[in-house]
Amino acid sequence: MTGQDEGRMTTRESFEQAYKGFHDALEVLTWEPALQVLANGNYNTAFELIFDVTVGRYMVEASAYYLTTEQVAAIRGFLRDVDKLPFRSHAGRQGNDDDRLEANLTDMLHADWVSIRVKARQLIAILATATASNKAYFASLGAPDGRTDP
Repeated sequence: MTGQDEGRMTTRESFEQAYKGFHDALEVLTWEPALQVLANGNYNTAFELIFDVTVGRYMVEASAYYLTTEQVAAIRGFLRDVDKLPFRSHAGRQGNDDDRLEANLTDMLHADWVSIRVKARQLIAILATATASNKAYFASLGAPDGRTDP
């Protein structure tokens, strides 16, 4: 962490970390369903991806720093679409690895994800300048991958 008050993050650092997490989740949302499940470690993929992108709310409700009005509107619109997904009740998938794999893959193959994948790609394009700023921020800290911990 690079916070100034003994481990506390500044508002800017919180925003940058939130943006990175949001963008990383968007990237995963563009992948094919099987890769999404594997990347998530075969644990409740749909619920986890929904949870991961909801950090976008923090970015637009808190100080948005370099996000443009268009980018904020696009994030809000995307989150409204994510809120309509029917997978929030799937927390804590039970069963053996094969059962969870089948359940997670079934979830991620659901037709509702098709438009979300398309919209995630579109949002990534809309956020290109913000992503460049975020990468520059972490590069300025000597952390081009966004990790500021040792």
